[in-house]
Amino acid sequence: MPSGPYSNIVGAGIGQSLTKGDPLKQQTLINMGTGAELTPEQKKQKEEWENNPIFQKQVRQILIQIERMKQREQSAGMAMAEGGYVESYEEGGEVEGEGTGTSDSIDAKLSDGEFVFTAKAVEVIGADNLQKIMEEAERQYDERTSLSKARSMFGKFLKG
Repeated sequence: MPSGPYSNIVGAGIGQSLTKGDPLKQQTLINMGTGAELTPEQKKQKEEWENNPIFQKQVRQILIQIERMKQREQSAGMAMAEGGYVESYEEGGEVEGEGTGTSDSIDAKLSDGEFVFTAKAVEVIGADNLQKIMEEAERQYDERTSLSKARSMFGKFLKG
C-alpha cells in the first residue's frame, strides 16, 4: 500500500471509492498527481479512468487535491511524524486528509485564540475566501502592531 503524504488522499473519501483499496490504483493516482512516470499497468488504469465519464470527475478531484498538497508542501513545509508526513499549518490554510467532513480523523494542534470552521461552513464560504479573509486580517493586525510599537518607542524617547 502506498505511504507518504498523498496516501491519505487516495485512500479515503473519493480516492477510496475510486481505488477500492487497490494499491496499484492508489499508486497510479499518486504518480499521475505528482508527475511520476507510470508503469504499463498504471498507463492501462489511467486510460480506463479517462474513458469512463463517471471516473473522469473523481480522478480530476483527486489530482486537484494532490496538486494542492504539493503546493502546500512547497509553501508551508512538511514535518515527518510516526506513520508518514503531517502538514504544518502555522500559516493557516485548508486541511485535507483521510476521513469525512465530520469524522474527526485528522489530529490537530491548535494555539490559544485560533478558530476552526466545520467542513460544511468551509464548503459554503469557500476555502479560497477564508484564506483571503485570514491574510487580510493578519495584514491589518501586523500593521496595527507595528504602529503600536512605533508609538511606544516614540513615547519612551520623549520621556527621556
